[in-house]
Amino acid sequence: MKQTKPRQIIYEFMREQSFPISANDIFEHLQKQDITLSTLYRTLKTFVKNQILDKMENNDGIALYYIAKDAHSHYVECTRCHKMVKLDFCPYEKVQNKIKKESGFVLSDDHILYGVCKDCNKI
Repeated sequence: MKQTKPRQIIYEFMREQSFPISANDIFEHLQKQDITLSTLYRTLKTFVKNQILDKMENNDGIALYYIAKDAHSHYVECTRCHKMVKLDFCPYEKVQNKIKKESGFVLSDDHILYGVCKDCNKI
């Protein structure tokens, strides 16, 4: 994969992110860097293909991108305010193993769980 200035800018920006982020949010942050939307989408596609980034969808079907790491991560997202919190454990590990053992099914690894955060629960 050829290293270009836009790819370097996008990669550096993504390394600074603590949570998965949408292409539109990336674009908003990088507009001043002369990154076009088409360049951003091509780069994101290339990074996912080359396993530099991972991609998942939130509850609204919006693609979110994050730096690929050896260990997978899970997040919980508030369905009201869309606040995200990273979990420090895999909430599926035990149930995945049990389902596989009992039925032979392998669950897809959903990275986002949904609920209502404590702040929105007060409303």
